[in-house]
Amino acid sequence: MKKIVFALSFVSFIRLNAQPIIENANLLPNSSYNYNVRVNQGFSSPITLNSDVIWDFTSLTSISPGAISIIDAPASIYGSYFSSANYAYLIANMYSYFEVNSTEMVELAHTITNMGSMYDFNANGKKILQFPFNYGGTFTDDFISNSTTYSVDVAYAAYGTLNLPNGYSYDNVALITETSDLTTIYRWYTMNPFMSVAIYRESDHVFVWIEQDMNLGLDEKSALNVSIFPNPMEDKITFQVATETVIDVIEIYSSEGKLIESIQPNFLEGRMTINTDKFENGTYLVKVGNETFQLVK
Repeated sequence: MKKIVFALSFVSFIRLNAQPIIENANLLPNSSYNYNVRVNQGFSSPITLNSDVIWDFTSLTSISPGAISIIDAPASIYGSYFSSANYAYLIANMYSYFEVNSTEMVELAHTITNMGSMYDFNANGKKILQFPFNYGGTFTDDFISNSTTYSVDVAYAAYGTLNLPNGYSYDNVALITETSDLTTIYRWYTMNPFMSVAIYRESDHVFVWIEQDMNLGLDEKSALNVSIFPNPMEDKITFQVATETVIDVIEIYSSEGKLIESIQPNFLEGRMTINTDKFENGTYLVKVGNETFQLVK
């Protein structure tokens, strides 16, 4: 099977005459963001670049490598290698790191499973967005992969409606292209939640998208105000919930996405403790309601 590598990065928009303007990255999704990811291998259709485009990908078949989870960049498994990263996410065992500020978004790692891979840009990150960014705008940047410097041309090339399988459809999306000697990448950015909901890379014909609930904006998702401590975990960890929200199940996964334990919670005055002495040293993902946490032992 062809290696699946993709990046999903996040921004915020305002709307002007039905044309999304990428203003900044102030509204990045937080740890409550968790949606299924789908992958199509072998995609080769041409991509239309224009204004008010309707992209119809509803017939694509796919597999799912798992869900996307927003993680704490410094505390993550490769965080120490990306000291400037202030945003990161995880899909299965693939990590992506970004440096985001008021003027730009730089990709430092592109779904890596180990350091030193082709998509480890730690030596010199790849600028993938500038703020603000308008339709028709372009810029050029340099990045380093495997000790080789590449030039990338980034363009706000199109906007319109994105139709995906299983009824997922997004209006007012901006299509940003990234062209380098490595490949051309297409990223479709939605307005709410503020993120790249789909990506296509020409070099290996991989098309990736997120099955995000279209009826819930990021700010409408229920925040449970969950805290888990200590982290790194010891022989026990404690869950504390600051609200009266009912939590049906707590699930603990390995860093490879394997379900380790499913727990029916029993909170007493908003707190519950479980034993973790049987867990081996490593990184774990703990899903509580719609929030996902990364813990280390």
